[in-house]
Amino acid sequence: MLTRESLNAELTKRSEEFRDFIGEHLSSADAFLSALATIGSAAPEDITSRLNASENPGAVPSRELFSNGGVVLPFSGSWADHQEARRWAAEILDNRTTFAADGSQIYTGKETSLPVAAVQIGWFENPHDATAQYQKNTRFELLTPDILLKDQQDPMDPDIRVEARRYLGEVERIGEFLTSKQGWQERSERMPVAFFDNPLLVPFSQKGLQKSFLNATVELVH
Repeated sequence: MLTRESLNAELTKRSEEFRDFIGEHLSSADAFLSALATIGSAAPEDITSRLNASENPGAVPSRELFSNGGVVLPFSGSWADHQEARRWAAEILDNRTTFAADGSQIYTGKETSLPVAAVQIGWFENPHDATAQYQKNTRFELLTPDILLKDQQDPMDPDIRVEARRYLGEVERIGEFLTSKQGWQERSERMPVAFFDNPLLVPFSQKGLQKSFLNATVELVH
């Protein structure tokens, strides 16, 4: 049984360690913020020259960094109250189709002798039109031992394969929506918007997944 007294005593005894950790964290944060400010104020030619000198820079700045003159893109809107902000949001969304996909996953390999997993991709498409129906649905996939353990170029934790199927499933579903909305300009529709709740980075180092992740992410951007 944990008592309040023993917990308080242990926290007090370790308080200096927490302070040291916070101090180191703040120092690192200050260094990163300083570097970010330097990048934001640097000339495009200087950044390009530095990146060209690196064998593998990892990333390059987008046009917004140079056109905006900094890493922060300010938002010009302001409102007197919450109701005014809601009216602005309603005008932005009116007759504009928005779409979002989100995945969930479960893997039972640690609890059972039979490795099995499941991935579900849910999505919500909202036309923001009182005369049209919204779409809310899911796509379910069962991952069998053949999918989890076989045909692997490199040894891979099944958990990672489950995570990969969820990520790729979200990318695929959002890509399907964007493809379905091609030609919206010709139809005089408002530009549709898809929300992608993942970083636009290849999240795993496994060689067997890098290509599929990279191809899927690049295709989504296109």
